[in-house]
Amino acid sequence: MTNTKVFNFKVVEPPQVKEVKGKDWIYYGLDNMYPKVLQDLSKANALHSSILKSKVQNIIGEGLQSETHPSLLQYANSDGDSWDTIFERATKDYVLYGFFALNIVHTNSRNSVEVFNLDSGNVRMAPKDEDDRVPCYWYSTKWGNTKKYKPRKYEKFSMVSEDDSTIWVYGSYEPGLEYYPAPPYSGGLSSIALQTDVERYHQHSLQNGFTPSVWVNIPSQPQNEDEVREIYRQLEENYTMQGEGQTGASKFILTFSDGADLKPDIQTISTTQNDKYYLSVIGMTTDNILASHRITSPMLLGLKTEGQLGGRNEILEAQTLFEHKVIKPDRKCLLDSMKKFLQINAQGQKVDLSVIQSPIFDSQGELNI
Repeated sequence: MTNTKVFNFKVVEPPQVKEVKGKDWIYYGLDNMYPKVLQDLSKANALHSSILKSKVQNIIGEGLQSETHPSLLQYANSDGDSWDTIFERATKDYVLYGFFALNIVHTNSRNSVEVFNLDSGNVRMAPKDEDDRVPCYWYSTKWGNTKKYKPRKYEKFSMVSEDDSTIWVYGSYEPGLEYYPAPPYSGGLSSIALQTDVERYHQHSLQNGFTPSVWVNIPSQPQNEDEVREIYRQLEENYTMQGEGQTGASKFILTFSDGADLKPDIQTISTTQNDKYYLSVIGMTTDNILASHRITSPMLLGLKTEGQLGGRNEILEAQTLFEHKVIKPDRKCLLDSMKKFLQINAQGQKVDLSVIQSPIFDSQGELNI
């Protein structure tokens, strides 16, 4: 009997939603746990994680500013969170999930509001009403155990809502998606998952010597188990050379067979093609991940690309395109939502709100990543 570990490379697709009988909320993914999938991928894949962080940093810059109402930005709620904090957390959710949620609490005889961040991955939508609108939301910190962590119902934010505590959700409209928007990088989900699994597979191979490099066949049957163990011990001691500071990366397969020739037959198992295939898969998935995030140049992440010099002008051109095509539209959606609630607290006055831009290069001329 042999001990083997089988790696199944998974395919991750955009979330499927369904209405479950007896439930007051729409499932986010077939098991209602799709946000966990996105969270795990954001932690497991280095390239994907770096891109998400870069997008967030580009959107929020060095913080919010307002020429008309700067004092309003100091506090967003009674917990002491500033509007910079609310903006940054909402941006992280928007970049990861494709939408963000805020808890809006009416105060001061409903003439002002406090704004709190919610983990958007914990928000579920109620089925649409006869007007084709989501009337309310459900929130639980542990959707995998709703018996213990019972979901709480929140009305959709409105200035005329009877509830003091409501939820505001913003997500970009996408045709065919009734409830939860797909993440902006949904086209690259399978590549993100595949690259993560391939790297884990090769890490396991290196750590455990999963792929043997030599096959040793002794063409005679051993007399007993003790002889098998002794032969194996000698081969392991002399071939793998495990010792202090050594990992024994080289491995072998030992077999016994009937035969007249007593000389062991030793064959090398080539892994060259595996290495080439590994590099090919990593290159292909890297390109797909960058494309799904609309990264105009890997240099924006500090990655060198063959055939590109990486000069200052080239980086500036790539950053300008990235800012115009990707960052500005996302930032506008977020700022418009922030202004909605700031203007309530400004008693309906128009609030000027913008982001303090971060310089592309620091004072030493290095790229700000």
